Amino acid sequence: MIITGGTISSRLDPKTGGVISTDAEEILKIAPELKNICNIVTIQKPFMKWSENMSFLDWKKLAESTHELLLDKNIDGIIITHGTDFLHYTSAALSFYLQNLNKPIALTYSQRSIDRASTDAHLNLICAAKYATSDIAEVALVGHSNLEDNSCHAFTATKVRKMHTSRRDAFQAINDTPIAKITKDKIEILKDFRAKSDRKQKLDT
Repeated sequence: MIITGGTISSRLDPKTGGVISTDAEEILKIAPELKNICNIVTIQKPFMKWSENMSFLDWKKLAESTHELLLDKNIDGIIITHGTDFLHYTSAALSFYLQNLNKPIALTYSQRSIDRASTDAHLNLICAAKYATSDIAEVALVGHSNLEDNSCHAFTATKVRKMHTSRRDAFQAINDTPIAKITKDKIEILKDFRAKSDRKQKLDT
């Protein structure tokens, strides 16, 4: 898991009424079911930023961190937590930086801070974990597929955009079909995908 900041890494600050950053342990507590889906062997924080403050230098650093982790034979996939505003830019950048990808990468988010009862982080993290342990070797943005708290879509990294400021299903596929629909129980494949393999991954930043 790679944590980069954003609402999914924040909680309410009662002194200011705004939100402040939290730690990795609090993120994992929001979805204890993760331990039944995957074994998170390492957690990295290359930086902590609101996504609208990221630049190409941050995308380069994130790509380098991700590439290094994917070279580890004990790691089957990556979950990246991220702010929503520029998340679709990051997902697209990673899809170009990480060429010949041979393992799944799931970028996910939360529209509401993790200390709120209405947070969408819980389902998004579970669905991201199911994607990261799948046979789909593509960079995908994983998040709610509708306003209900029952399923997520895995969107192709270069074919997705944030379309709403507060809805759980803020992201939509643009001129495309999502790769998959994911629930707590299964992954339903919606189109052809690149499968995991032993091909040699290349980093080009």
